[in-house]
Amino acid sequence: MQLGPVIEPFDMPRLQYFWSLDRDPERKRDAWYYNPQFNRLFRMQGDLHWLSYLNQEDIDMDSFGGYAGRVEWANWKYLGQRTVLAPFELSEWTDWLWRKDSEAFFPKVLWEPRRVAVVEGRSVSHHRLYSRRVIYLDLETYRVVYSELYDQKGELWKLLFNTYYFSSDPFPADSCKDDWEFPYLAAETVVDTQRRGATWCAMGFVPVVSGSDPWSVNKGEGAWTSGSSDALFSIEAGR
Repeated sequence: MQLGPVIEPFDMPRLQYFWSLDRDPERKRDAWYYNPQFNRLFRMQGDLHWLSYLNQEDIDMDSFGGYAGRVEWANWKYLGQRTVLAPFELSEWTDWLWRKDSEAFFPKVLWEPRRVAVVEGRSVSHHRLYSRRVIYLDLETYRVVYSELYDQKGELWKLLFNTYYFSSDPFPADSCKDDWEFPYLAAETVVDTQRRGATWCAMGFVPVVSGSDPWSVNKGEGAWTSGSSDALFSIEAGR
């Protein structure tokens, strides 16, 4: 998975993060980040990448997109189903406007009721950033609506909201096109309840390299086979 280039805040310009999971559960996750100030690609040590520079912000790699870690990193429990209210769907690309009022960290979309399955994951290691997380999974699309993140004392720390854009052809001028509508992750908002602040992330609205697809999608046999994670590509995107 790739995250970046980071556009703002000012102290993180054009940084990029890459990480991958091995099929072997005993093997630690590989993670790197590209720093354009040094024009170098750095490798992070083992599974300590969640303590990286990015962790100074509200988002972390394990929670990106709802949950990006391994299943075995937590003991999971099904808590049932319920209906929640969330800023889930970006109806049109022209709606891509951020609010101008005190809730400016949410995209300007209508909040709607979504039927979800609720799953709780308790970390098996005290070295993880969060002691437990509660994930709300949309029953129609199987995408994470939002999640609750708790600190080591068991107190609520962060709330993560996801907003999706449903399309088979998100950018008509681009080469990306599917035969069915796909829920593209368009925005992510993280609310820190302890520091009383919020961070928003916008994905896919600015192509980082001329002629490239703004989102990563499954292109089947047409996908790259070698060089898709080439450091040269990341350096070009970071300039």
